[in-house]
Amino acid sequence: MNEVLEVAVELMRNHRLCDSCFGRQFANLAYGTDNAERGRSLKNTLVLLAHSMILDGKREGVELLKKTAENGMCEVAKKTALKLGIT
Repeated sequence: MNEVLEVAVELMRNHRLCDSCFGRQFANLAYGTDNAERGRSLKNTLVLLAHSMILDGKREGVELLKKTAENGMCEVAKKTALKLGIT
């Protein structure tokens, strides 16, 4: 996993962040976007990562998906968890 994703995972595990606040943590990356869009993009990436981990049988994927749904207030994570039967 690269450094940006590692930081994003740690932030999501430990902090409740809206899209703008999450994206602001990476404000020095990706010109031409705003914090909210950057935050949504990162959260969607975390959902993809978590789902892939779950499909590979890695239990930490379930934790990441739950944290992204709860702490990230992420609808994509909530819908993915629901579809996978994770509560």
